[in-house]
Amino acid sequence: KGFTVQKNDFTTDLLPFEKGSFDTVIALDVLEHVYNPEKLLSEMNRVSKSNIVISVPNFGSLPARVQVLLGRVPENNRPNKGHLYWFTWSVLKDLLAQEHLLIEERRFNTVWERVPILGLVTKKIAQISPSLFALSFVIRCKKT
Repeated sequence: KGFTVQKNDFTTDLLPFEKGSFDTVIALDVLEHVYNPEKLLSEMNRVSKSNIVISVPNFGSLPARVQVLLGRVPENNRPNKGHLYWFTWSVLKDLLAQEHLLIEERRFNTVWERVPILGLVTKKIAQISPSLFALSFVIRCKKT
């Protein structure tokens, strides 16, 4: 169809773009699938002019903890998901700080978010305690 495709190994290669090539770099549900998300985020930072948008699942969410208490492997941790790196809110914040990225906007996906009233309540609770009540984190950061 006329697309140019280039294969890269995010664990060893640099992204094939010059520094500051893009206004915004986006990786939605990607970082948890690589062995070295620090390197990939560093590369995203390098090729971005200012904005980076990422999303990752929360491996410490309340539903995951309940599944462990019931003796089950949490859904996000099952082998068929391909997750190599487990994020929690504190792990994500530390990684962003390490890369000198300032969180400009944060959103959290929650259980029951599409249910009237209950969805609003879970969204508010996730703002207070994202590590426990968010199913995933969606972050827009800026370079500092």
